[in-house]
Amino acid sequence: DFGDINTLVIVDPTGEYVGSTRVRCGRSLKGYAFNPCLTDANYKEMEDKVSANFGSYEGGLIGK
Repeated sequence: DFGDINTLVIVDPTGEYVGSTRVRCGRSLKGYAFNPCLTDANYKEMEDKVSANFGSYEGGLIGK
């Protein structure tokens, strides 16, 4: 449920301040839903997967 679209309002009815708006929804881990649908458990799983991979980097990929 992403909310009721009928509750959206025009944020700048005169057009004085807002020229345009956009909504971006991104995901970078295969197998997981978009952000609004993730659970705390999903975030923990993702953190564990990413953290495990960071520990295997070598050379210039290690970072500081």
